[in-house]
Amino acid sequence: MILNQKKAVDLEKQKKAEDTLLKLKEGDIVTAPVLRIADFGVFIDLGGIDGLIPASELSWGRYNHPKEVVKVGQEVKAVIFRVEKESQRVALSIKKLLGDPWTQIKYKVEAGMLIYGTVISEAAFGIFVELLPGIEALLHNSEIPEGSEKPQVGSTIIAKVVKLDINQKKIGLSLIDVTQEKIEGVKLQSDESETAPSSNGNGNGNNGSNGSDYDSINIPSISLDNFALCSLENETEEALNN
Repeated sequence: MILNQKKAVDLEKQKKAEDTLLKLKEGDIVTAPVLRIADFGVFIDLGGIDGLIPASELSWGRYNHPKEVVKVGQEVKAVIFRVEKESQRVALSIKKLLGDPWTQIKYKVEAGMLIYGTVISEAAFGIFVELLPGIEALLHNSEIPEGSEKPQVGSTIIAKVVKLDINQKKIGLSLIDVTQEKIEGVKLQSDESETAPSSNGNGNGNNGSNGSDYDSINIPSISLDNFALCSLENETEEALNN
């Protein structure tokens, strides 16, 4: 009797999995809870079948383990990029849903502006600063004022963009001539922008250049939507030509 019940349950699960697979297709966007987290990725509940988000498809940013990105029970939104009906496997991506951050940041960053970032690693020639998940910039030793202490890993800094090459995915930063007066000026402009009504009528200050989730990400005190306000007038210094 117990064996028959188990067989019936297994058949019901198999039927549910097959029905789910018939509905799912590549390109579908789903929202589902996280069931399990493994070293190689995250399993989510698609209703009768588990979908896998590989570790490489979780985030554009750096992390050591998937558990640093999501938690069991958390609802995540992802896009299906592969469906294998015979093996009943579904692969999904959060990264693909967000879109490449480099295609978004080109509308937001320009040479000469001040920008916030977090120091994530150090090399002999300088330090690497994360501006957004997937967007890293180099602060070369030569761009740190002589006599100044090198920023430590984990610290937040405000630096000036002196080199910008979107095609090569390279951003160069500098701490030279970044004075407290200029920093305070940027913060003041940012605060005024956040309280001012939107000029495009959508109420969120978005410039309408792209509809990605990255448009609404905030960096401490200065929103990506307000990056244009962070430019230092008359100080672009022909950085792109260097």
